[in-house]
Amino acid sequence: MARIPIYILLFFGHIAFGQNKYPTKSQLLKSLTQKTKIKNKINESTTWYTIGDDSTYWNADTLLFYNNENYRNGKLICNFIDWNFYKKGAFYVQRIQLCKEPTTATAIKDDDFFTYEVLDGKPLILRIFYKESLVAKFEVSALAKKPLDNRDKETTDVLTLLRVR
Repeated sequence: MARIPIYILLFFGHIAFGQNKYPTKSQLLKSLTQKTKIKNKINESTTWYTIGDDSTYWNADTLLFYNNENYRNGKLICNFIDWNFYKKGAFYVQRIQLCKEPTTATAIKDDDFFTYEVLDGKPLILRIFYKESLVAKFEVSALAKKPLDNRDKETTDVLTLLRVR
């Protein structure tokens, strides 16, 4: 009879204790704006990318962003979209295609520059603006480190955004 409460705790415990730990505003902002080091060169901006094309990017309910370009190594990923955080509160978007020769990246135009703000809360809300007009809003669901396949001791941060419609 004493085993029943233990089984109940084991069965339902993951629900009670397995809640998401959302990132704080300072953790998110630090991650979005940290300088990256690639091949002994320090970049003055941070690039995050999501896998997919324009239609996926603008229509998907969940977007996963990665900040280590080595995540793509060994995977057949044709299209992705970069967010390049070049200064505080601002980034530009670039579309990249790798599977057809020649590989291509869009030229950066005025339409590709955005600003953002992060609203406090559980979860955080990431609001994206184009020329002061709100164009997208996301809940920041998670910010976690993930080990890279075939890369000893190398990780990527994974930012999970849920679109708010």
